[in-house]
Amino acid sequence: MSIRPQDIVVALKLCLETERPSYAEMALKLRMSASEVHAAVRRLVEARLLDPQTHSVRRKALQEFLVHGVPYA
Repeated sequence: MSIRPQDIVVALKLCLETERPSYAEMALKLRMSASEVHAAVRRLVEARLLDPQTHSVRRKALQEFLVHGVPYA
């Protein structure tokens, strides 16, 4: 499993949302396909950056990944 650049964009967009949007809504806002958004969410869950049940962002884990992981990814 590896994180792709679009996964970070999806995670950051989810941080900004007050309610959980549908995959279609996210796709429209990010100019991606719904299947790309779905795959990104799946990879983020596998990376433990999203909660698997609520799909809410684990902000502390994401922050650590952005600071320490992205430069090496």
